[in-house]
Amino acid sequence: MINAPNCRLVNADSCSENSRNESHIYDRINRLLDRYLSFEHLHERLRDLPVQFENPQPRPWSLIDWHLDHQQIVGIDPDVFLSILVGAIDTEAPIRAYTETSRRYLETLHPPLARFVGGTTDSDGVLLEPGLWEKEERQHTPALLKIYGQLAGEKVAPTPRAVRQYEPSGDLRTDLYRHGLRVRPPSDTLEKTDYLLLHKGFECL
Repeated sequence: MINAPNCRLVNADSCSENSRNESHIYDRINRLLDRYLSFEHLHERLRDLPVQFENPQPRPWSLIDWHLDHQQIVGIDPDVFLSILVGAIDTEAPIRAYTETSRRYLETLHPPLARFVGGTTDSDGVLLEPGLWEKEERQHTPALLKIYGQLAGEKVAPTPRAVRQYEPSGDLRTDLYRHGLRVRPPSDTLEKTDYLLLHKGFECL
């Protein structure tokens, strides 16, 4: 459990707006931790993983209320939020390159997981079928673009960031570990930050 500011322990009227916003964000983080990192939830996902390796089935997103406005951005200047949002869009956009790199690091160590993440390719590296991970992850860029359009009142074109290419050193496990540290945290952190800072929750978080 993450400790929230003292604001949650006293009358809300005595707290500054920033403290109340911070308290709201802490509350949301704790609710998400309780929901998605609970033993029951993790046990269900781990039990489902072998099934997904054999017969991958995407999980549909819950209904999202796309009617957004600046009042729903908490604890941060709207222009700063929109800048973070653009960064997340640009980071998420090259998802095909991310998943292909991950597939190559995984294909020897764990072929089913490589297929789950990066799909299957022919002998020339041409994609035959995208992986379930990619199918789910590539929904994020359109969602983030829609959020930006609602809040900014204009469209923005993604400028995909350069993706680290497959660079094997001969030590498969170390390569995979370093790949995991370098690639996934930046994109996931930006994306989750945007969802957290919106007053309304998103089930895709």
